[in-house]
Amino acid sequence: MCCTEREKFAVPVRALGPRAVLALPDDVDFGVAPVKSTRSKTLIVQNVGTCIANFRLRCTPPVFVASPAEGIVETGQTIMLELAFTPDRADAYHGEMVVEYVGQTGGGSGAEAKDRDEVSVALQGVAENVEVFLSAPTVALEPAYISLSSQKTIKVHNRSDIPVEFTWKQFGTVEEEEQERARLHADLEKMQSLEEE
Repeated sequence: MCCTEREKFAVPVRALGPRAVLALPDDVDFGVAPVKSTRSKTLIVQNVGTCIANFRLRCTPPVFVASPAEGIVETGQTIMLELAFTPDRADAYHGEMVVEYVGQTGGGSGAEAKDRDEVSVALQGVAENVEVFLSAPTVALEPAYISLSSQKTIKVHNRSDIPVEFTWKQFGTVEEEEQERARLHADLEKMQSLEEE
């Protein structure tokens, strides 16, 4: 309360109590990573605040993952965070990791208490296709008679440092495969409904 010769007026005073603060970088760059491969970064993070840090982590988009997803760090102690980048297509990715401090309250008297504070770390990475190719673009099999077989050999060349897992698929993209699966499912349901009639 401030008093002058003419009037009295209240000056609000607000203060923050003990706070948890994790020493995090402003951004994390994963550099260039192969498509459908995981690139990881390890962060050693210290609680430089004045109270225990009870936190949760979430990343967007889902090509970025942080673990552990939640934790508790005593004042002055450190924790190891593992960040992973697993791109699903060749592109440049930008996202963020949100650190949510749980259970911290803010504001002084008369202020509305907050249940959590949030800070974010910018995440970025670039995904590229690795140089993997077949020894021949097409394979023509010789005619075979009933109960006989015909075979040809084709080689898969990997000119990258990354081991590549592959499977032979009927369709070129996941979308084409899903469309065919939906069409077959609809045909099956139609046949079942006709049999029930």
